[in-house]
Amino acid sequence: MTMRKWFSGGFSSVLAMIFVALFSVLAISFTAMSNINVQMSRNHRDLSAAQAAAESGLEYMDYYVINYIDNQAPKTLNNIIDDTDSSIVYYDFTSFLREQMSSSVLPANQSIGEPVTFSNDGRTGLEVAIPFIGFPSDNLAGFTLTIRQYNDDPQTLNIISTGTMAGVSRKVSINYSMTKDTQMLQFAVASKSPIEITDDTTIGIGVYSDWENTAIAPPVTLASISTIDGSVNTVSSSDDFTDAGYALEDKLQGTYEDINYDQPKIEIPSASDFDTSMYAKDVSVLSAGHTTNTKEYFPHAPGNYEQPIVGSIELNRTVYDGVTISDKRAISGNALFRNCIFEGIFYIGTTTGIGTNNVRFEDCTFNGPIITGVPPKFGPEDWKKNVLYFTGGSTFNNSIMEEATILAPNYNVDIGNTSSESAITGIILGGVVDIRGTATIDGSIISMADPMELGNQAYLLDTNIGISEEGNHTINISPSPDRMLPIGIKTKVLMTRDGDTYIEL
Repeated sequence: MTMRKWFSGGFSSVLAMIFVALFSVLAISFTAMSNINVQMSRNHRDLSAAQAAAESGLEYMDYYVINYIDNQAPKTLNNIIDDTDSSIVYYDFTSFLREQMSSSVLPANQSIGEPVTFSNDGRTGLEVAIPFIGFPSDNLAGFTLTIRQYNDDPQTLNIISTGTMAGVSRKVSINYSMTKDTQMLQFAVASKSPIEITDDTTIGIGVYSDWENTAIAPPVTLASISTIDGSVNTVSSSDDFTDAGYALEDKLQGTYEDINYDQPKIEIPSASDFDTSMYAKDVSVLSAGHTTNTKEYFPHAPGNYEQPIVGSIELNRTVYDGVTISDKRAISGNALFRNCIFEGIFYIGTTTGIGTNNVRFEDCTFNGPIITGVPPKFGPEDWKKNVLYFTGGSTFNNSIMEEATILAPNYNVDIGNTSSESAITGIILGGVVDIRGTATIDGSIISMADPMELGNQAYLLDTNIGISEEGNHTINISPSPDRMLPIGIKTKVLMTRDGDTYIEL
């Protein structure tokens, strides 16, 4: 009996020891597994932090790109970005980064170097490296950046961001494309002066006005018969109209989609942004032989060019009648072209100071563009002196230059009361532009002059679309946002981020 108890007790002790050993092994295993899980979690955290740091680097660079474009980006007269423009932008942008970042962002012992050559997968180019930028909350995490420009694609900037966290790294990349600023072409009408739309006028996409003095005139007025297939865009706020004692909606009697207040200003070029001299070099001088002279006034009494009104200037016009003019350059001054046909480019020289450049076209046909020199300003009297005045049955069928039909910086462009239907291709640009009569415009109307210095009379120089003495005309304007600007208009070189190029390296 006693031996059975001893045997039973000894067995229990052995069994207990086995369980103790087993639990010890399990405890050690659980500890090891916990350590592994902790390490895996730490690795996952580091990978996620490195990825986030790399993507933060791209966003960080985007901030500087936007700041650069807004404040320092160079301009080009070219209508496409060429290799010279691309090189200027690359060096200028990296210099901008060096100036902006070296004194405040990078550690005291770090700096951004000059561009150096590189080779990668058979491609060569220039690159600039930006040293490690750490997050203030965690010195272990941060990113480095590389800005590359490849020799075989200089219009593209490649941004590479390498994010790191505790020895773990992730690398991502995205491209920026260099393009010329053509934002003004996003609208059927873009104007620094007020816009008045009447008659049976249909305007595609929308209109934009820079006009800010709502007390003198609303930025846009729209007759009940007229239509804007898009938005009315103004830089003023709704409160500005309340302060002026009216609502913009009350001035828009016709059909439109909506009103966009507080819009950022788009870049409408000033006189210093034009150089049209290259067009003058491509044409020969127009002879004044076999011409006559006549006296007219501008502005004039309704229907009578020889009858002055208050404020008229007298013009001694050289008259060209019934001739075909091909790729010619007219000397500056005042001329009258009757029943003429224009082939190729017609360039009009420009005098400044006391000279006048007031040219009238009556019953003419234009199979190419009209381009002028550049008066330096558009002041209280200049709208009379620098004028392109189209009357009668003037017809536009521009078939040789899709970028522009009329490029007349700081000119008063008055396509008035024409009885023929015109097909106008490309932009019509002037100081202030009036379009009357019947026309189909495949492009944009751009009025570049700011008449604010005229004070309370500034509203007299608004952009008129459709106003006609005869009435009952139809104007259709369909802008082409993807079309290039003509050579000779200086606008910024933009760097546009292409989200489709984002990759993880």
